[in-house]
Amino acid sequence: MKKENKYIVQSALLLLSLLIWGLPGCSDSGGQLLQPGEQKLVLRAFSEKLSGEVSFADSVFLAKGNESGKYTDIWKARVKADGSTSLVEPKYYPSDNSRIYLRGFAPEGQSVGDGRIAWTIDGRQDLLVTDEQNGSLTDMFWQEGKSFRFTHLLSQLRFQFRCDEAGKEKGWKLFGLVAEGVQCDAVLSLPDKGLTFSGEQKALIVLDRMAGGECLPLDTDWVDVSEMVMIQPGVAVSLTVILEDRAGNLTRFERLPVSFHETDGFPLSGTSYLLSVVLRADGACSLAAQVSEWKRGNNGTGIID
Repeated sequence: MKKENKYIVQSALLLLSLLIWGLPGCSDSGGQLLQPGEQKLVLRAFSEKLSGEVSFADSVFLAKGNESGKYTDIWKARVKADGSTSLVEPKYYPSDNSRIYLRGFAPEGQSVGDGRIAWTIDGRQDLLVTDEQNGSLTDMFWQEGKSFRFTHLLSQLRFQFRCDEAGKEKGWKLFGLVAEGVQCDAVLSLPDKGLTFSGEQKALIVLDRMAGGECLPLDTDWVDVSEMVMIQPGVAVSLTVILEDRAGNLTRFERLPVSFHETDGFPLSGTSYLLSVVLRADGACSLAAQVSEWKRGNNGTGIID
């Protein structure tokens, strides 16, 4: 009878040990035993899920709160080339199993109170935001349903040009390109993901060879422009195009209106448009805009799990 009790006790201790090691918050990814309340918060990104590209050299940011839509802290994170994501400062789940609420955004911007982030856009950077997710010690962020999907808030414009035979004979080259009619002071409300713009309408330079650099020769076939620009969505946009001929003379096509194939004729957020521009030596021109794949670059759409 004593032997039997000894085996029962040993079995019970082994079972208890296994249960303890299996509890959330009791070990980290390396198997090290942790004290209650020391379960590190881990996020992961998977590059194969990216559409467009997140620049892994850049940082993303997570607005954190203890209630939905009420953010009190900003956490900085880095996404590595292998897809792993690390918070710059380690964070831990609350030991009382209370919930953490997170919403991602990028780039950093300036906090202006009431959960608002401000930027002055220059056409080179995108603005990104995610839906809010929440997690706790027993409902962690590693789950697939708690992925942070970054979406674009601006509109992207890409360009291709061609000229007529007379323009080709003049040796036309693309000297300058400007997108006009946009506001550049942007404020994102993190609680509702609302993006608003203010300030004077300005011009965003897409390409300017005044300071030097090779001009892009035009042809009667389409020529792609490598430069692109991210702009305020939902507004009327025009283009100013400056050409240089082989004699060094400049020809300007001023404020060419862009009509987007949307209900209101304005560009949509999170949408990339390829603008096809035909220029003729007699001063005539035509311009068409079509939705295209978001061009891969320093910003894009990504998922952080």
